[in-house]
Amino acid sequence: MLRRFLGLCVIGLWLLAGCRAAQTERAANTPGPIASPEPERPLAADFQLTNLEGELVSLEEHRGKVVLLNFWASWCPSCRSEMASLELYHQAHQVENLVVLGINYQEDAEVIASFVTGAEISFSMLLDPEGKTAASYGVVGLPTSFFIDCDGRLIGFWPGAVSASLLEQQLTPYLEECLAKE
Repeated sequence: MLRRFLGLCVIGLWLLAGCRAAQTERAANTPGPIASPEPERPLAADFQLTNLEGELVSLEEHRGKVVLLNFWASWCPSCRSEMASLELYHQAHQVENLVVLGINYQEDAEVIASFVTGAEISFSMLLDPEGKTAASYGVVGLPTSFFIDCDGRLIGFWPGAVSASLLEQQLTPYLEECLAKE
């Protein structure tokens, strides 16, 4: 019994140390805009996903606009709580070449539609039933948001829930830049 208890303690300490190391690494790599000059920013991975209306949507079709990709799931409390901020930012900037795409991680369309209706979400929701698009973006936790400029280049990401003020700070300059290019 004592041996089992000590074994569990060692495993618990090992897991705790791993979590702490991950937190330290995350703090060292603070998310936000990629600091490289514009030509060196990587192109965001294109995808084709179905929306709630059954239509295929690709990232490429939104070239010329700033895109906010938000990977989420309805069972995720942080995802649910950030939806109000995403909707607020979407409403405030949709006429300024902003596209918000919610990419749901492996849930049924009926579950997503019910949540969207109840939360009064007006931006597009896409289905990633097998999680392939999330995997192509390297998503390891939900929610995670990616910011893409009007040239289709990845300009930043944010693991965890975003706020409207963070989006104002991180994305609005790119919206202005995009409008200036027209």
